[in-house]
Amino acid sequence: MTLERADRIVVLSKTLAFGMAYVLAIVSFHRFYLLPRLSSRELSLAMSVAFVQCATITVLLLFSFSRKMARQYRESRASRVSPAIREFLGRHASGADHLQDIRDIRVAYPAEVEQCLVEFLRMVRGEGRERLARLVCDLGLVRQWQRRFHSRNLARRKKAVADLALVPREFAGDILQQAMSDPDESVRLHTARHMVSNLQPGELAQVFALVVNGSLVTRMVLAEDLRPYALELAQQVIPAVLQGGETHSTRAALDVLRAWGKFLPLPQVYPLLRHPDAGVRAAALLVLPLVPRLPELEAEVLHALTDPVEPVRAMAVRIAAKFGVSNAVPELVRSLRDPDAQIAVAAAQALAQLGPVGCRILEREMITGSLLAASAALEALQHLQTAPAQTVAV
Repeated sequence: MTLERADRIVVLSKTLAFGMAYVLAIVSFHRFYLLPRLSSRELSLAMSVAFVQCATITVLLLFSFSRKMARQYRESRASRVSPAIREFLGRHASGADHLQDIRDIRVAYPAEVEQCLVEFLRMVRGEGRERLARLVCDLGLVRQWQRRFHSRNLARRKKAVADLALVPREFAGDILQQAMSDPDESVRLHTARHMVSNLQPGELAQVFALVVNGSLVTRMVLAEDLRPYALELAQQVIPAVLQGGETHSTRAALDVLRAWGKFLPLPQVYPLLRHPDAGVRAAALLVLPLVPRLPELEAEVLHALTDPVEPVRAMAVRIAAKFGVSNAVPELVRSLRDPDAQIAVAAAQALAQLGPVGCRILEREMITGSLLAASAALEALQHLQTAPAQTVAV
């Protein structure tokens, strides 16, 4: 049984228990209190329902009011004591020894000390951060956060991960590694994001593995967080994924490269142009402008123009135009006559971008070509003629 399913069962059990208690209260009040005092059974039952409803609403209002008052009290207390705690923490981070003072304050204000320490760990860098991390261990907060991670409450586990990611990994233990394989995807994503904010050697590969193996939402979020590390990832991590042979991971890695839009030294993309999976071939074609141009580029693009899968051919047509592959003209003409409208339009646009040679071919196809080819050629030529005027207008 997964943790998510167990949580749903707990919620359902609590709902059923509350409903049963509600019905039992109505029946008990009706049977043992009102019915002996009223002659009408229906009136007794109606009054029981109304009374229990009013009592339930009153209890809920009192509970909500009490929680709000308690929260305001905690905030008021924190605002009074936090300046003194921050002063001690600042001095301790700068080199002074205020361990005992902080311990004394923590006896009366444990939550406030913990909150201020977490704030300082997020702000301070260098030696001061190391001193604060040792302070966290001396105060026993690391053990407290580790125990909190094993809670069934999702919010508590996320909070524990966020706090443990702020201290060196030797202090945090293996909790973050456990969190990276947590049954709940949101915990895994939360852990990876906090690890990226305080990366340790060797963790980039682990986070990128979560990117290429996770869901689309995880990929979208973490890809943006990993953008500053793109060049570092391109040295070993991404090539290992591209050469790993796993189709899903390979396509995900290519999608991330396209989302980054950065030029990266990844010649490993070229072998993927002959990959058995059509989706990988199409994704690799999209990434070609972002990797070094190798001598075999034209040959690979020409080969992709004859691909049996239509979306791959359409993508190859666009790439041929983008790189100005002049040897691709015969294949582009053949693609222009393709019965698939998407490929014909893409081929016409590609020929228009090849200059006078391509334009002459389009003009000829307007006269002698099929209805689809002539229509695509006319549209491409009109777009080529109006594009400069639109650019000036903008």
